[in-house]
Amino acid sequence: MGDPLGIGPEIILKMLSSSEVWKICEPVVYGSTFVFRYYMDLLGLDMSINIMDKNSDFLPHVVNVYPVVDFKVEKEKIGKIDEGAGDAAYRSFVCAIDDALNNKVEAIVTAPLNKKAMNLAGHNFSGHTDILEKTTKRKVVMMFSCQDLRVSLVTVHVALSDVPELITVHRVLHTIVVTHDSLRRNFGIKNPSIGVCGLNPHAGEEGLFGSEEKLSIRLAIEKAQMQGIDVEGPFPADTIFTPARRVKYSAIVAMYHDQGLIPVKTTCFDKAVNVTLNLPFVRTSPDHGTAFDIAGKGVASFVSFLGAVKLASRIVQCRRST
Repeated sequence: MGDPLGIGPEIILKMLSSSEVWKICEPVVYGSTFVFRYYMDLLGLDMSINIMDKNSDFLPHVVNVYPVVDFKVEKEKIGKIDEGAGDAAYRSFVCAIDDALNNKVEAIVTAPLNKKAMNLAGHNFSGHTDILEKTTKRKVVMMFSCQDLRVSLVTVHVALSDVPELITVHRVLHTIVVTHDSLRRNFGIKNPSIGVCGLNPHAGEEGLFGSEEKLSIRLAIEKAQMQGIDVEGPFPADTIFTPARRVKYSAIVAMYHDQGLIPVKTTCFDKAVNVTLNLPFVRTSPDHGTAFDIAGKGVASFVSFLGAVKLASRIVQCRRST
């Protein structure tokens, strides 16, 4: 469900009112039935809710909801940070994870949550990724996928000043290996190729602009090559994302959040999908946030969310065939 005071419920309902989603999956919503009834009325959608438990029948073309929380929307709170909403978003997600770990669902697509609201509720995480790592005990990798561009991140939600010390051989190597394995398992690419960004301008210019390339990134690439992975770099980040260069690689590994996300969102802002790699199940999400500024106004687009569902479905099919 995501944060019930953001655009999550709206884009879920709009997506479920589209015929496309029903052709590719059986969608079940984890959240509050009160929330979805509220937004159905607000948006004037002629839909009905099937309140489910673990033994209920799935009904096609109906909003199938596991009522794992009982949060109620108040009009004056829409678009605002709220502790109760943060708690509802967190608990909805954790219930979905539990079902995925027990093979009751094959994929989770997450609507956006608000990190501050979640932390106010006592759930001290920086986002979905941290929650996934704690609950699954897996060291995951964040990848963004859009058209012919896939970008994995070595570091994610940390201050830029903290990034250099986090660029270790182990962390870079882990990102490369997980990206390589996921390209094969999730995307069906038999012989993937990976390009790796440097951290510093001009990829360090042989140590003139920083030592991370020589001390960590290059060593990680060499270790990955010894494992038989087709990986090259480090390359200057200002050239590897040009159309002529990026088509050479199945994916690109970026060192920090904005280094990878600026080219992704510039290329396809409303079409990119966040994929969490190295999980026992499939997890995707749209590339936008809660959009509190337009919440409750009925103008939010569900295009990116539908894209996340489509990619999750393709990955599930790919995993089934391997």
